[in-house]
Parts: sequence; structure tokens; C-alpha cells
Amino acid sequence: MLDKKVFAQALAGMASVWKEIEKVADDEFASALWYRTLSDLDDQSFKEGVVHIMKTFHFAPKPSDIREAALVSTKPLLGAEEAWGIVVNDIRRGNFYFGTPNYQDWKINKTLESFNSLELRDMTSENRPIIRAQFIKIYNQFKEREKEALVTNDPKLKALLQSIGALPQLEG
Repeated sequence: MLDKKVFAQALAGMASVWKEIEKVADDEFASALWYRTLSDLDDQSFKEGVVHIMKTFHFAPKPSDIREAALVSTKPLLGAEEAWGIVVNDIRRGNFYFGTPNYQDWKINKTLESFNSLELRDMTSENRPIIRAQFIKIYNQFKEREKEALVTNDPKLKALLQSIGALPQLEG
């Protein structure tokens, strides 16, 4: 739960940079609404999100920008190309010889369900770009669902992701 003092300090800091945020800080109703929108974040992730925003944003952020920055900064998401690299390295090492290995990242596991281990092991230079493109597209769909569940804090979406990938319990 976000401490109101931490929220007020961050709002004051952002108000020193952006006039739009200064208006929010001066308006009791608007600042209460912003706090309500962001109150489920913990203090540390909120601070990290605000610092990230202040370093990278040229224009005033919305509460959704702060929420996304806070959640992404505390839970970095593996990119699809990085996930593909992990899978390809395991294929080269022969880890697909007895079937598909199990990965910590649930999105890799669910993406690999779209392929059989023989198909991955026996990739040729002709079909490798096709399999790679399919892997990246599927992985990115799971990544977007996970990101949306984190950002919106939607219990229905979290439940869907739980049923899809038996992923670790999302907090919130």
C-alpha cells in the first residue's frame, strides 16, 4: 500500500518539472483520485517508477504511465528475442533431445507448446526464420497479457493468466 507521504513527495517533485502535475498537486480532488489509482503499489516500486519517468519523459505523465513504469521497473519482462535466444541455445546444447525442457518463464513454456521438440531440434536454415517468427509472435501475445494484468490489476485477467500458464501468483 502506497504511503500518502511518499505519494505527496513524489507529486511535489514531479510538479517542479511539469506544470500539469502542479495543477494535480494543488487540486485536492485530482490528487485524491491519482492516489486512489496508484495506492495499490508499494512505496519502493512507486519511487522507482517516478524516478524512471523523471529520467525519460519529456511530457507530463498520466497515472497509467507511473503505474506501468513502477511495475515494469520492479518486474523486468523478458523480451521475445531474448526468450528465443534461450530456446535456441538449449536446442544447440541438445536439451531438446528428450522432449521440451521446462523454463522458469511461463511464457516460454506456453509458447513452446505450439511446437513439438522434433520440429525445433530439426530446424533447417529454410524453416528457422518461420519458426522464429511464430515463436516471437506467440510469446509477445503472452507478454502483452501479462503486462496488461500487471498494469490494470484486473483480477479476471490475472485469473485467465493463471489458468493459461500456471504462472506464479500475481500480487495485487
